[in-house]
Amino acid sequence: MLLLTSGIPVNVVLTLADIDPPSGDTVDTGTVIGKLENVLVLLLVLVNAYTALSVVVTGKSIVRQDDMDKSDSSYYLAGTLANFVYSLAFGLATDATLRACL
Repeated sequence: MLLLTSGIPVNVVLTLADIDPPSGDTVDTGTVIGKLENVLVLLLVLVNAYTALSVVVTGKSIVRQDDMDKSDSSYYLAGTLANFVYSLAFGLATDATLRACL
């Protein structure tokens, strides 16, 4: 469910901030990286490894450094933060639901 819905808040944030995506294949690459970020954040929340979440943000920033240097970094920053916050909220809600059921 997380992978299917994570693009919605990212697109909403980018639209509200009036940020246009860069041209080229970086959007497709960003989608793949974002989905991987979703999975990592969800897994780290479910195993209560909250301090490891910083590694996800740092790693993604390193991977996307070239793209941020070539264009406006607001697209990457807003997209990453929106995706990260959504994944974190989804993970916390999933964790709370699982704990309530057990």
